[in-house]
Amino acid sequence: MPEAAKAHTKAGAKAFIVYYWQVVDYAQRTLATEDLVAVSSPECAGCIGGIRSIRHVASTGGSITGGSPTATVKRVWPLNGGAFQVDAEVMSTPETILSPGSGSKHFPGGRAVVHLTLDPTPTGWVVGDLDV
Repeated sequence: MPEAAKAHTKAGAKAFIVYYWQVVDYAQRTLATEDLVAVSSPECAGCIGGIRSIRHVASTGGSITGGSPTATVKRVWPLNGGAFQVDAEVMSTPETILSPGSGSKHFPGGRAVVHLTLDPTPTGWVVGDLDV
């Protein structure tokens, strides 16, 4: 995690969001979810859903191609307890998910507005909530 993304400030929250989507991209490309788990709260249903999906593809011997996300932070504001709420626009490239036995699924890519809550930790942040 870049040093800038560890700061418990508005600028740190913005930097973390950019880093977080880089971690999502890495997890999708490699099917390795350890880094994504590290920046996701166990209470984040949206995060856990994404992690489970990637793990399912990995467990079936499948693959994910494309789907690379890029985030642009649109709005950041502080919450109680040092947390921040972030609205980001996430653009993704077309994606194909191949799962043997289930066939392939194709997604056109595009734009989504994502609402995230960032919770401070001693080493930076975790995503406490993610809603598309």
